[in-house]
Amino acid sequence: MPHSSILAAELQAIRDGLSLVWTLGYRDVRLETDSQLAVSLIHSRDPTFHHLGSLISDCRSLIQHRWNCTIHHIFREANGVADMMARQGHTHPPGERLWTIPPLSVCRLVQMECGFTS
Repeated sequence: MPHSSILAAELQAIRDGLSLVWTLGYRDVRLETDSQLAVSLIHSRDPTFHHLGSLISDCRSLIQHRWNCTIHHIFREANGVADMMARQGHTHPPGERLWTIPPLSVCRLVQMECGFTS
C-alpha cells in the first residue's frame, strides 16, 4: 500500500473513531495511534495545501468539540490491542464493524498487558 494510502487510512480511522465515540456520548477520550505523521499533521501543520487536508480538518474539527479529547503517538510495539483488533477485522467482510464486546482474544491480551494473568 503506498505511503499516502496508509496515511489516508490512518486519518480516516481517526476521524471515524472520534466521530463514533462523540456520537456514543464519551466526553473524555485519549486516542493513541502509531502514526506519528498523522498526529503531527493534526496537531501542527496547516492542512490547506495538503492533499489530505479535508481529512486533517475533519479530525481537528472533531477534537475541538466540547469534550476532553487528546491524540497521542505511541510506538507500534505498545499498540498490541489495536493490532489485534485490526487482525480480527480482516477476518470479516469489508466494511465497517463495531464490536460492542471485544473478541475473547483481545480481552486476553488486555488482561496480559495489565498483568492480570498468571
